[in-house]
Order: sequence, then structure tokens, then C-alpha cells
Amino acid sequence: KEREYHANQLETFANAMHMELVGDESRLPELLETDPHAYLRIREQIEHKRGVIAQALQHRQLLQQQSEQEQERSYQTYVAQEQEKLQKALPEWRDAKVKEAETQAMGKYLMERGYSPDELNMLTDHRAALIVRDAAKWRLQQELKSKQQAPAAPKTATSGARQAPTNPMPAKVEELKKRALRSGKEDDMVAYLNARS
Repeated sequence: KEREYHANQLETFANAMHMELVGDESRLPELLETDPHAYLRIREQIEHKRGVIAQALQHRQLLQQQSEQEQERSYQTYVAQEQEKLQKALPEWRDAKVKEAETQAMGKYLMERGYSPDELNMLTDHRAALIVRDAAKWRLQQELKSKQQAPAAPKTATSGARQAPTNPMPAKVEELKKRALRSGKEDDMVAYLNARS
């Protein structure tokens, strides 16, 4: 805040000096005709004021850069703390495959809700990440239940060649799906998601 205060003071000072400079410059043509000594003196003052303005603006820019760097450091510290809290809340994410599968499901869920990739990158609060994870998992469970409860389409007999099976999903993936629905365990759901992809 102190840095911001000084930067604002410098800007106010530079603006006031610039107004004086404009006034001094407007007097030069008349002084050149009427008082050459005063003209030279005013011209010297103008150059001095220009130098002071340049220094003030340069110092203000330096203060702004320092503030931006400090904000960036503070943000990076915050992000690291939130990542640490998320790791403590989700010890199962130590397994890279589990973390990858769940973060992909979370990203997909949020993008379906209208989030952009840039907005996803800004999601740093571990509490929000936990809520999104729960919502994405709940949605997956609902999809699995609805697929399991969906009535099978009636088979129609066709003459000639044998029909391809109506369920193109391999038996292993189907078994993982059933296990995930039965148990409701995260590991079973992750195994199913990995096998499906």
C-alpha cells in the first residue's frame, strides 16, 4: 500500500509539473521577441522540469514493477499452498493414474457447464476443486446407473448374415463397469474410466 501511495503521489507530481511545462512553453515565443535573457532562463527551467518529470515517471514505473512482482510471488505462494491442501485432502491422488483420470473428468464436467480452458487454469482454491470432483463423480455414477437400468432394445430377426453384437463394449470393460456400480469405490470407477478410454 505504501508503494501504491508513492506511485500515485509521483503521478500527481508529474502531472502538475507537466501543466507548468505547458504554461512555460507557451510563453517562449513572446519572450524570444521581447526578452532574450528571460527566454534562455525559462528554456533552461523547462529542460530541468522535463528531466524531473522523466525521473518521477521512471521511479513510478519501478514501483509498479515491484508491486506486480510482489503480487506474482504472493499468488504463486497461494497456489502452492492450495495444491498442498488438495494433496492432503486427496491422498489417493498420489497415484498419478487416479489423479489424471479424476482431473480429466473434472475438466470435462466444468467445460460442459460452460467453463473455458483459461477459467479452468484459474481454478486454484482446493475447496472448489473438491466440490467439482464430487460433482463429476456423482454425475459419472448417475450415468453408470442410467446405462445399467436402460431397457435393452428388442432384437429383430434378419435374414441372411448374422448380426454384429449390439454391445460393442469388450467383456472386460463391461465387467469393470458392473463392479464400479456395485461397489461404488473410487478405485473401481477409475479402473472403469481408464479401460473405457
